[in-house]
Amino acid sequence: AGNDLLSTAEGVLEVVSTNYQRVRDLVEQASNGTYTTADRTKIKAEIDSRLDEIETLTANATFNGKKLFAGTNGTAVTLQTGTTKSDNVTLGSSIFKDVDASALKTTVDGAFTTNTYTALSNAISSIDTKMTDITQRVSDIGAAQNKLEAVSDALTVQETNLSSAMSTIKDADVAEESASYV
Repeated sequence: AGNDLLSTAEGVLEVVSTNYQRVRDLVEQASNGTYTTADRTKIKAEIDSRLDEIETLTANATFNGKKLFAGTNGTAVTLQTGTTKSDNVTLGSSIFKDVDASALKTTVDGAFTTNTYTALSNAISSIDTKMTDITQRVSDIGAAQNKLEAVSDALTVQETNLSSAMSTIKDADVAEESASYV
């Protein structure tokens, strides 16, 4: 279930990343002075749509009834991977913090209102910061998935070793009983 949770979160973040990249491209396009006011209005409409989609997607992203991206600082998730508390894997809260595209929307709105190169450049910088955050989260998810896979592999080896030991014990008992019977 832990890997499924991480895969779900990763999938949502990949869509968010794609939308941020498109928003960045559109803001960069809009900073070009060759577009008419009507063109820029259409560009802004797509940007708003993309940012709204990010907000909707992350607000509704759940796994097993648990909201994945909630709160300013997020919530750490602990996965039980063994029989003791020390076997648990804790996924950092930074993975699950709110994506919050609304602040970016305000920045982009301001850039389109003032229509200056500096304002549009600042909007691009803000988008880049958001994209870096998403990339870091996806990397953290990958690291957690690798850790869970390593734990799974170790448990498989442990199960094989215990089965082998149990078989050896049972085989020894059968041989002893056969010898006693004779």
